[in-house]
Amino acid sequence: MRFDPAISDKEKESLCHLFASEFLIPQMSFKGILGDLGKGNLNLLPFADIQRTYGISIDAQILKARDAGMISESRYKSYFIRKRQSQKFKNFVDRVLIEDEAPQRFKALVYDAYAKDIISVSKAASLLNTSVEEVLSTAVFV
Repeated sequence: MRFDPAISDKEKESLCHLFASEFLIPQMSFKGILGDLGKGNLNLLPFADIQRTYGISIDAQILKARDAGMISESRYKSYFIRKRQSQKFKNFVDRVLIEDEAPQRFKALVYDAYAKDIISVSKAASLLNTSVEEVLSTAVFV
């Protein structure tokens, strides 16, 4: 790729990541999979599903979501702030999920409903056949 000499190395890297993610999953498909991200908490489990399916890191997806206008600049920044501050969060988003073959769609839908306050944490625990504490410790929201 050829870049204007005025562009910094960081900007070049960002543009290369954006190109690669667009090549792997076009923006229209990306938006179709994630749907309306709304204004509530951002459920990262659908991003993990995309990572498993398409091999795109969650960081690259967050950048793609920002560039597509799906999330705000402040939500984008809060994601990376949380990643720097929480080792558990960093471990989740940096984990390679491609080998994880277990179906996760139902789990993602339950956590999405919980993130959007459609269901309570106890209902989420009941649907997932787990404890409230497990749901609270597993919930990965920004």
